[in-house]
Amino acid sequence: MALYDLSDRLNWQQACEVLGCGKTHLYALVKEGKLHMYGTGKRYRWFSRNDLEVILEKGLSKETPERTCQVRETSLS
Repeated sequence: MALYDLSDRLNWQQACEVLGCGKTHLYALVKEGKLHMYGTGKRYRWFSRNDLEVILEKGLSKETPERTCQVRETSLS
């Protein structure tokens, strides 16, 4: 039995897959303050699955004129 559940932590590739967007758009959401990135240093960074669910609910991962990003139907369990 683990002390805490790590299944909620996603790397940038997994986060992009959930949102259906590219790395550039993912980090643009972080830079704009719409998505929080956790961890320390440059190497051990991760995203919360709950934060990604909020982004999907708000529709911030949808296609915009300056960025192309489409929401994929993905199981978040």
